[in-house]
Amino acid sequence: MKNIYQPSCLFILASLLFFACNKGEQQSELMYTEVQFSIDTVMVDAGDELIYLNDNLFMSDISVDEKLLFNFNRRENIMETIDLEKLQLLEKTTFEKEGPNSIGNFLSGFATTVNNTLVMWSYGLTSEFSNDATKLKDFPVLQSIGLPKDDSSVYPSRLYKVSGQEDRVIALFIEWSTRRYFLVDLDGDKSEVIELPAFEKLKEASTDILYDGQWAGSFGSGVSSSVHGDKLLISNSVFNELYIYDPASRTLAEKSWDGPLVGKQRTYMGPKSVEGESPQQYDEMRKVEEDFTFMSFLWDAQHERYYRFAYKKTFGEEKEEWGFYKATG
Repeated sequence: MKNIYQPSCLFILASLLFFACNKGEQQSELMYTEVQFSIDTVMVDAGDELIYLNDNLFMSDISVDEKLLFNFNRRENIMETIDLEKLQLLEKTTFEKEGPNSIGNFLSGFATTVNNTLVMWSYGLTSEFSNDATKLKDFPVLQSIGLPKDDSSVYPSRLYKVSGQEDRVIALFIEWSTRRYFLVDLDGDKSEVIELPAFEKLKEASTDILYDGQWAGSFGSGVSSSVHGDKLLISNSVFNELYIYDPASRTLAEKSWDGPLVGKQRTYMGPKSVEGESPQQYDEMRKVEEDFTFMSFLWDAQHERYYRFAYKKTFGEEKEEWGFYKATG
């Protein structure tokens, strides 16, 4: 029998931001506090199988009823389904890399739906699948705004299927050349582009990685999203702010905070570019991570409030094999 072991009895004191909403979400109260919490040991019975933990559950999601955990192995295109009540691995399902049910060679992300299906996204992919890896529907998100399906100039970082509407999805994209973030609300054969202008300032916090003058990536900022109820929450790692998109009213709201613990933004802003795999790249990455990094918003259903964690790291002078400094805390 093979099991997953999570850290046992790990106690952390974290400074965090949370704001509480009433059931009608008409009012919000902003508070800063210190919260102590613990993480208990969890063991999952995998039988004669091995559970994929190489990515630390980076690509995983919980079913809407919170009874199942889906964990995706990007190396082998395998979805693992884990029963959270019985703490047991139920099955492994292989997704095709080619053919009519293909998800391609590299999946960017997936999410569960209220119908117990999976929406998946990557370059050239914005589709819905059954749990047995059968493609149920393609959503022509990019085509609806005049771009080719496989256009690599824009990257999908989220696909959200609106509850109760079979042909409606909300997709979050970044346009690489301009660092422009935007939403596409696709409803059948109609679509709308929703701009996210507050994220324009993320350009100030991003550092390009260049190889012989050619762009190869960036670090220093990121955008993440989550779903609460029927609303899409979109935040970033640099500024203490949030976008809330409500599909029902098709409205976009913006919130920001400036508090005593983490302030309104990360302080350090790096250079515009560095040479890839150079000492400067690793020094700048270290400076970024030694400052605050804001995480996604989390919903606490029991107390009806959102939590947002921010963290910073400390480093010694010892380095990893690939050149970056080893974290010491």
